Amino acid sequence: MEERHLLDVALENATDDSEQLKVENSMSYSALLEELELEKHKFEQLNNSQFLSARTETNVFETLGRHRFLNRSAMKLVTLDHIFQWTQGLDRRQSFSFADICGGPGGFSEYLLWRTQEHDQVHGFGITLKEAANNCDWRLPSKLSDLFEICYGEDGTGNLYSVANIHHFRDVVRKRYPNGVDLVVADGGLLDARSQSNQTSRPASSERYIIARGLRVGHPTSKLVDILENTLDQSTNDAFQLTFLKNCSPMHEDGDFLQYMAKVNGVIATSQIQACQRINQYATNKNKRKTCEGDTDIDPEQYFQCWKLGRIPHQ
Repeated sequence: MEERHLLDVALENATDDSEQLKVENSMSYSALLEELELEKHKFEQLNNSQFLSARTETNVFETLGRHRFLNRSAMKLVTLDHIFQWTQGLDRRQSFSFADICGGPGGFSEYLLWRTQEHDQVHGFGITLKEAANNCDWRLPSKLSDLFEICYGEDGTGNLYSVANIHHFRDVVRKRYPNGVDLVVADGGLLDARSQSNQTSRPASSERYIIARGLRVGHPTSKLVDILENTLDQSTNDAFQLTFLKNCSPMHEDGDFLQYMAKVNGVIATSQIQACQRINQYATNKNKRKTCEGDTDIDPEQYFQCWKLGRIPHQ
């Protein structure tokens, strides 16, 4: 029997109550979110070294590290590429192009260029905040510079709250690829999301990825893009709200969709709470014993072999 994803199993076991999702201990969804916020706020009581140590010791997948790449973001794309075969299924004689949005310092792009650098024609484009804090500007290896074109938009800031910068980047890409690139990736967020209480990419986060296929110039989604750009153009950075979604009656009338979203959010929030509790319990545990029974060590080499990453190069 094929192994099933834990989220699928959890969703099947969740209640079918369409009025209100109830989880463990008959807790309502709103109460679940309150508990999650409470656990995350406890991170603010930890200094950076306490937090990092506790996070590492309570998540076995931290041992995977970043392999040969700039950061762990590359490993996210390694996993997705293994599932969807964006580059691994390509023949070396095939060309490959991509755009990386809000991608600094460049983990996604570094992986894509490393994987396809021996193809006949490879080219990437990237836009991110220029000279951003936390070393979030591009830091790709110099040997990849000929394959990657950096753009900071019309005003040179890389700020994608500017419609002019969005259009400038679009025009740069279309000048070389009028019909669009083969793959677009985006992993951006506000700098505040890098704080401990808003951490990403770990079990204590609600991070998820949306995969879309077949999107090209002239696709019906261009109407949605126009709406988003008009909304952005009329807003300031601090007041960008998608108010038009509040009156989206078809979505509100779709009971199956709303029920699915409630279940998914409930399952993920429950997992987050458990992960946050493990971090907080470990940080305050003087004996530093692991607080999650049943966790087993993993062998990174098995994952690297499965993902066809080869051996880690000597640093």
